[in-house]
Amino acid sequence: MKKIIIIGAGLSGLYLASLLEDQYDVLILEARDRVGGRALSIDGHDLGPSWVWSHQPRILRLIKELGLKTFEQYSKGKGVYQSTTTERFTPPTQLSLRVEGGMQHLSETLSMRLQKSKILLNHEVTVYSYENGDVVHVQTDKADFEADIVLNTLPPRVAATLAYKPLLPEEVLNKLQTVPTWMGYIIKVVVVYEKPFWREDGLSGFAFSHKGPLSEIHDATTTKEGALFGFASAKNAQHVTKEAVIEQLVDIFSEEARNYLKVYIQNWNDEKYSATTQDIAP
Repeated sequence: MKKIIIIGAGLSGLYLASLLEDQYDVLILEARDRVGGRALSIDGHDLGPSWVWSHQPRILRLIKELGLKTFEQYSKGKGVYQSTTTERFTPPTQLSLRVEGGMQHLSETLSMRLQKSKILLNHEVTVYSYENGDVVHVQTDKADFEADIVLNTLPPRVAATLAYKPLLPEEVLNKLQTVPTWMGYIIKVVVVYEKPFWREDGLSGFAFSHKGPLSEIHDATTTKEGALFGFASAKNAQHVTKEAVIEQLVDIFSEEARNYLKVYIQNWNDEKYSATTQDIAP
């Protein structure tokens, strides 16, 4: 049976393994200490991707196959525009779905469903060599591996940082480096509350701002806790502090925004396995 190494235990790598493990000896190498890649959920709160839409039949089918549940993104009520003043408005609505337990739950469930594939966490691939015959050599910071085929699921710019022997053709390397990492310039902030207090005031939780530090805000309430999440640019990381975020939420919603339980700040441009310094610009 031919051996396949898959680099990356995000959704792409895990799904590839599920398709191939009956025909190949599959090993997944993951640099992080968890599966999921850019899908990161803490206590059901998504610090990475949050939504699935009706025009994405493949991911909806996979969610169903894995027996996971979805619920609608809350969007009832007014939105808020923040500049020198704040104004309420009626935003257009679009049906967005979220996964119960968080988007990382999708990767975690998929990894547990794998029957034959092996996953090695905390193995950062550093060298990718195919100098001798048909065997591909993959070197991590802990061990060396051989395979007949290697499938690389890293974001293109991150994939370009590996050491290739022989060197990649310059044309290929340039193409990898010119593909931006989607949302690789984003800081995502989640603020958790005991309940979604803004709904009582007729607000949906949606806001967009020209004042900041968050430029776009949404209701991120789970089945257990109230929450708001927002996006900021990693270029402004020094201004994205817990204190600044809370003051903005107070200005947009009410003084009750000070009564938070937890604040999570995730800078995806700081994640070396997700983005590079090239991704700092939107």
